[in-house]
Amino acid sequence: MGKLIVIEGTDGSGKGTQLQLLLNYLNKKQISYASFDFPQYGKTFFVKILARKIINQIGVDILKLYKVKIIVSEKTLEAVSQKGYDPRFGARNLERTIRDEIEDKVAKLIFEDKVKAGDIINL
Repeated sequence: MGKLIVIEGTDGSGKGTQLQLLLNYLNKKQISYASFDFPQYGKTFFVKILARKIINQIGVDILKLYKVKIIVSEKTLEAVSQKGYDPRFGARNLERTIRDEIEDKVAKLIFEDKVKAGDIINL
């Protein structure tokens, strides 16, 4: 079962630093997580949540099949979310974008034997 960790504080109190320390620890221990920074006012916020959910499932599947862990940076997640979102059509292209930007790259690394069991792919 998942846990909810909330880091609260006023501006300049070190929330960002504490969050980064926590995320570094979770990455080091290879613990999957989702992090959210509030308030979020942009239209891609919910697209990002959906993208993270899809990518996390891909990561679980790849880990089961090939014993390779995938870590997707916030920058990559933001880029995929932006590219997969269209104001006219919403997130209809999100899965295609994730396939092109994440799954295809991971598959290529695996099938070209550039990664092996126990490796971590950072995107």
